[in-house]
Amino acid sequence: MRSYKVNELKTFLRKEKTTVTHARGILVGCAEAGKTTLLKRLRGQSQNIGEVTESTRGLEVHQHVFIVKDGSLEVADDDSPLKTFIRINAADLKPNMSGAVDLSNPNENRDNSGLKSHYKERGETMLYSREEEKVELSSPPTKRKKEVSTVEIMASVLSSKEEKMVKDEIFQKILSEKENLPTVSMLDFAGQLAYYACHQIYVTPKAFFILVLDMTKKFEDVVDKEKDNQEGSIFSVWTYKDYLKFWITSIKTFGGTKAPLFIIVTHTEKTSTNEIEKYFEDFWNAVPDEDRVWLSESLNDRDYAVGLVELNDETKTKLESMKKSIVELFTDELNTKIEIPSSWALMEQLLYDGGWKVLSIAEIWRLNSSLPDECQFKSDEEMSKFLKCFHDNGILLYFQDEKLSEHAVLDIQWFAKAFSKIIADKNHINKDCKTRLIKDWKSFNKTGELKVKVVNALWRDEPLYLTHKSEIMSYMEKLQMLVPLESSGAVSEGDMSWYVPCMNKKQFLANFCEDKWECSSILCYHLTSFAMFVFYRLIAYCMGFLEWNVSTDEDHEGSLCLYQTAAVFDHKEHTVVVGICNDDIQLQVLRIRPLAIDREVSNEIGDSIQNAIKKLTETFISTNIFHKGFKCQNIICNEKDLSFTLESELSEIKAEETQCKCQLQRKHVINVQKTLGFWKKVITYE
Repeated sequence: MRSYKVNELKTFLRKEKTTVTHARGILVGCAEAGKTTLLKRLRGQSQNIGEVTESTRGLEVHQHVFIVKDGSLEVADDDSPLKTFIRINAADLKPNMSGAVDLSNPNENRDNSGLKSHYKERGETMLYSREEEKVELSSPPTKRKKEVSTVEIMASVLSSKEEKMVKDEIFQKILSEKENLPTVSMLDFAGQLAYYACHQIYVTPKAFFILVLDMTKKFEDVVDKEKDNQEGSIFSVWTYKDYLKFWITSIKTFGGTKAPLFIIVTHTEKTSTNEIEKYFEDFWNAVPDEDRVWLSESLNDRDYAVGLVELNDETKTKLESMKKSIVELFTDELNTKIEIPSSWALMEQLLYDGGWKVLSIAEIWRLNSSLPDECQFKSDEEMSKFLKCFHDNGILLYFQDEKLSEHAVLDIQWFAKAFSKIIADKNHINKDCKTRLIKDWKSFNKTGELKVKVVNALWRDEPLYLTHKSEIMSYMEKLQMLVPLESSGAVSEGDMSWYVPCMNKKQFLANFCEDKWECSSILCYHLTSFAMFVFYRLIAYCMGFLEWNVSTDEDHEGSLCLYQTAAVFDHKEHTVVVGICNDDIQLQVLRIRPLAIDREVSNEIGDSIQNAIKKLTETFISTNIFHKGFKCQNIICNEKDLSFTLESELSEIKAEETQCKCQLQRKHVINVQKTLGFWKKVITYE
């Protein structure tokens, strides 16, 4: 092996920048469509006798599974010691004539043995071990003590006699791959709930999408609840056509209308050419009219029908064509290059080698102090730039919010798996939740109200989740996956609970407003995409950021008024209903008679909801996120109410009353000023 000099690399890391070229492929589609098998075949893995591919749960991240070399997509070596984001091209290093020390070591051990042996000598458990290593959790220390303990251990290790060996090993690892080649990572989303939880972490305009469809399923068929839905969920009546619209909308919303797209139709074994052509005809008929043109342009003839059971010659040819198309994306359609300081490679290598799941910023500073002076971060700003860059590229999670800025989540798949364990269906929960906690889990599975003892049970088999429960929950709260139920009166860790909106299956009765209520008009935001996911996060936002109190339902033992399609809040002596019906997020303010609705309060409520929707959709790549208007009838979340009048149209009407645009049999008169007055100051016309 060629020898490399420390000073050559140090000089390069200190002075030069490195260009990273990396693309991310997003695999989406219903369960058992063949996403995991497709990835195996792209990697050249043939079918094993009796092969059974287990359905992906949640999200699987396959980092750097391909490299682009000499214009071809090649499978990365599974035994490669380097799976990091930043790669240094050894050819860029200039010879150093100063007589630097040779670091080449034919007996080099690449498993951080120096760090591990030091722990054994001290009789301590590695707090930052990889997930498969055992971690003591008999008596978890407080957050403050845990951080100090970890920092002290790091300080001892990095100031010991092994310090030089640890540093030298890191330099050698950075140069263990001789070429800085473009890489491709693949993400396999199991279903819509995993996508709901994690898409905002990974899905960027720099990604390409692979939509996998099973041609044995008809578009009008309802998807098997055991495969992609939880029984009783909002998705339980979705057809394959509904899912097709869902995935197409997600690509357009988060990837943009220019996001490269592949359509892979699977399970084509024993089917004729005519049957395949008929399926593609049905596919294009099922695509929403407004999406057909851009979808065709995004595909750019990247549609394939393949049988994945066996790697026959025809399948191999099509897979090679797919791989060639992926390579072309690097030069033709995706902006995959990013220029960053080369010195960041040292910190990334330290983080990668440690296998940490979560670290405090203090702990990262301790690691930083072990690096050569010229390669260290010198300020909080430099550290933040490093963490933000890696966050933006889906490598880790880091937010500069006051509540979160003390820690970084270094393993996103581990984080995503934590959430997938929480939202698991009855077939994927452990024994504790099926026996001693069965009532608590069933209650959570119906209402979305999650008790800490259920969390502890669901995470029991992976103690690192329990060690970092506080940090995990804080990040899930930030991403609006869940929200603490502070109003439930929790006074100790054992009383804590959270609300997970996507798990709520309680039905909302839209006609609860009786004659005793004065009701505002229904303000309506018609979303062009992802209304349900926005609604989930909106409820979490109202509870967490806006701090609105959830009403209680005395008819059901004082349970919270949180439902599958609505939430009821108490705010400034008014009752606020936020609901969803089809693609419309609806808002109504109520008050018990004879009290009248305070227009200033309803105005403020309307502004808060609109600002929240704008914030929650700021990552949407679209200029028209929603259309604002009103529903005619006075029952919120009424599926029979198909009316919708744009606010802009109603505001232009100078008359006090006007005729609605409802269907002929339902036409009625709208009081313009009363309808608008709950949500904005109106001018009275004489």
